[in-house]
Amino acid sequence: MKIIYLKNYNNNKRGDVREVNDGFAKNYLLPQGIAVIATTDNFDKIKKELTNKSKKIIDFNEAQKLLKIINGRKLEIVSKANESGKLYAAVNAEEILSALAKQGIKTEGIKIILDSPIKELGSYKIKVDLGQGIMAEINLTVRV
Repeated sequence: MKIIYLKNYNNNKRGDVREVNDGFAKNYLLPQGIAVIATTDNFDKIKKELTNKSKKIIDFNEAQKLLKIINGRKLEIVSKANESGKLYAAVNAEEILSALAKQGIKTEGIKIILDSPIKELGSYKIKVDLGQGIMAEINLTVRV
């Protein structure tokens, strides 16, 4: 019987297709969830899962590279304010992303985490979610 391994087992890796004895497959591999019968549907499903897993690894690696670029970066936004330092227009996440993009940083998939829009001049530490559970922090200065 032809089977597809769902887990690494002995010298076989996940996704391997092998010919095994019917009894071994029916009595051990299939009930234990170690393998499934090799059908085109099962093969396509396993192939898709393995492809998605490799994409996640690539995304994680990209997020790690972005972390090295962004973490601790100093960012400056110029805005209009009154004499007491209150901004006429609050600085929001979109403006921060735009400032990062102007520095040549790819901002696709990045989320800026703000409790509320920034309404005063000054320096702020801003948390940035790069995806895949990776967080960075940038130093933002809002000045006139």
